Amino acid sequence: PPPGSAIFLIGTSQQRQLSTIRSRCQIVRFDALKPDQVAMLIQRQGWTDDQRQAQGIAALSAGSMHFAKTLCDEGFRAFRSELL
Repeated sequence: PPPGSAIFLIGTSQQRQLSTIRSRCQIVRFDALKPDQVAMLIQRQGWTDDQRQAQGIAALSAGSMHFAKTLCDEGFRAFRSELL
């Protein structure tokens, strides 16, 4: 990369990165999002307009927007409901 560049690598496991990459990186850990933050983002993304539904999905999401998006999928919700 050109001088003065910053590259952000986002991963789920430090051990899954090559040692030559890990040795040149600074690790920054992020906490999971709070349920109220997830609910707000769900609505902002337009995945649901129902505030109660957004809060319920956020509570199940474990702070993960990826999982929250999956939980917003109507087909997934129907499957989950039938399974439970």
